[in-house]
Amino acid sequence: MSVFLWKADWETGHARIDSQHKELLQQMNDLFDALKHQDGADLLPGVLDFLTTYVEIHFQDEERAMEATHYPGLASHRAIHDGMRKSVGDLLTQFQEGRTLVTPGLVEYLVDWLMNHIEGEDYFMAVHLKRYEVGQRNLDAVST
Repeated sequence: MSVFLWKADWETGHARIDSQHKELLQQMNDLFDALKHQDGADLLPGVLDFLTTYVEIHFQDEERAMEATHYPGLASHRAIHDGMRKSVGDLLTQFQEGRTLVTPGLVEYLVDWLMNHIEGEDYFMAVHLKRYEVGQRNLDAVST
């Protein structure tokens, strides 16, 4: 059962980014579910490793889209991504070294960060991407 549910308000309008956001949320649900079950402890390393890799892929995709469209907030958005990259990487390292436990509260923190990021920074990025795509279509129509 999903604890963290997707909201239509979080749609950015960019199909690949929206799909990745949904996958990240599903992975958080899987992680939360694993924590609730004693036999889920075996799943934790794989889910954490997946999240670390997937977060990087997702952030790179967002940053490429922002670069390609000359998004003016790219530097600050990338800095926020860099902070989360470090946090997720540190979490994985600490977990692998036995220096931290992954708790439901930690998963809730990660989901809150993701949802706040989607509702804040990603919303502004999505508005820019949509405007850029409309502008490109208009330029294409004029040039034909």
